[in-house]
Amino acid sequence: MKDATVAAIGRQYRAELVSILLMSMYIGVFLNIPIFVRKYYQVDESVVGLFLTDAIFTVTTCCFLLCVTSIAGRRVLRAAIIAFTFVSVIASYYMWFFDVIIGYGVVKAVFGTGMSLVIESMGLGLLTFSSIFCLGPLYFLHRIAPNYQAPWLLFLIPRFLCIGLLTVCLILINSHYKNFRDTTADGRIPTNPIGVAAYSYVPINWMAASIISVANTIANSQLKNKLIDPMDTYGFYPEIPLDDIFVVVVIGESARYDHMSLIDYQRATTPLLDKETNVIGFKGASCNTSTKLSLSCMFVREGGTEDLGSSSQQYVYENHVFSVLKNLGFSIDLFSMQSEAGFYVQVNADIVKIREEIGAEASSQGLPVIDDMLLVNQMTQSISKKAGKHLVILHQKGSHFNYSSRYPTEFSKYKPDCKDMHCDFQAMVNSYDNSIVYTDYFLFSLLERLRDKKAFLLYASDHGESMEDGKHFHAAPKDVAPDEQFKIPVIMWASDSLLENTQFAEGFDMLKQHESKNRIVRHVEIFESLLGCLGINSDHQGIRSLNNWCSRK
Repeated sequence: MKDATVAAIGRQYRAELVSILLMSMYIGVFLNIPIFVRKYYQVDESVVGLFLTDAIFTVTTCCFLLCVTSIAGRRVLRAAIIAFTFVSVIASYYMWFFDVIIGYGVVKAVFGTGMSLVIESMGLGLLTFSSIFCLGPLYFLHRIAPNYQAPWLLFLIPRFLCIGLLTVCLILINSHYKNFRDTTADGRIPTNPIGVAAYSYVPINWMAASIISVANTIANSQLKNKLIDPMDTYGFYPEIPLDDIFVVVVIGESARYDHMSLIDYQRATTPLLDKETNVIGFKGASCNTSTKLSLSCMFVREGGTEDLGSSSQQYVYENHVFSVLKNLGFSIDLFSMQSEAGFYVQVNADIVKIREEIGAEASSQGLPVIDDMLLVNQMTQSISKKAGKHLVILHQKGSHFNYSSRYPTEFSKYKPDCKDMHCDFQAMVNSYDNSIVYTDYFLFSLLERLRDKKAFLLYASDHGESMEDGKHFHAAPKDVAPDEQFKIPVIMWASDSLLENTQFAEGFDMLKQHESKNRIVRHVEIFESLLGCLGINSDHQGIRSLNNWCSRK
């Protein structure tokens, strides 16, 4: 009887180890095949050693994590395998077909973005892919899964083996990655090779991103009530009367400056803005690559955010420029075609309407529920109720994928455009450019409503967009993201009546000089430039001339 029990334990022990090993190989190798193939064409030397090291690294990591969960019992192990497989298959789909880098920004985008945007990025292809590559392995797991949980002491040996193999793999990765080190957007600092590996493969990429996301959420929630108030620190004050001035800040979405004719793109994607004498367009650099992360840093004074440990760990220490304007007596209304509730709460606006509320109003009038042009009506109503010293913040849907869903059919200027998740590169570019054409029309419509007022408009996209062959989207980890995810347009406009003021006119002339010199502006300069261009100064170096685009120094 005793021998039978030992034999049964041995069989279950082997079955469990086999299931862990096979599923780890399936997730760590098979689901990462396209990544190995891409690297084959990017690495010049030590190809075999690199691939072997990466494969052992991914399999060993997955095996170790599953072994750890098995300590809690057979049911926990099964649940972990199902979860690992399901999430990894979904991540692999976007890695295979869209060349998306799964990192912190993607995780925050998925869980922090409205479900409608997430659903729009899905399709029949994802459902088919998930069904094929999830159901088969999970059925196999069900067939061989053990029905008996062996004593946990028996699992110490494979745990220690996994730790040892992981250590060896990390050493080898650092050695083999000498010829495969991506650089930051400015090309100065090489990335950590282990970080590149972690961002490259499932399940390590999405698990690491999820851990960072949870840690950052906790850390920032603790910092939220401790934010430094720049008004108290720097003593901002207006040098000219602002009582009759209207300010409009437009947050663009996924727009790239190299697809705007206003900023030297060959196609006429901004024909209306091109004709405006008071419009100035800059090439810009975003502070991050996803909406949520960029919103946290693009309106904060440079130095008010900090990357601790890695560029994914972004902490905010200072309040944003809108808190300064609020303290200076501006009323604030915010209207959005997105649902970044966390950011909207921080603005402390008098009126906030997000997509769902605006959509409900629009649907009752028979209008499209989601359309950036609805924001024009919201702004018009907002400024009609004020005499001035009023700020309106508009958050676009802009050029968020699927691009063809962002504009009416009459704006299909470039054809063929892309109506599906998968299409050729030129059709994808055509659709994207059409969305920029619609943004041009949207911004021009705002200017038409502001011409008879003393008004100032600032437009800045939150981040750029990858749109090369086989690549889509944004939200790649900042330290490995391609340059196009940082290329954003910044557009400024002032009404004729506002420019009758000498100080405003002088500041606007400086903007034109910077534009003529092809200056690249940065998100982190918006805080000081917006205040500086409005004639607001500081007692304690709160507005530095280098970060103030309207500075005459």
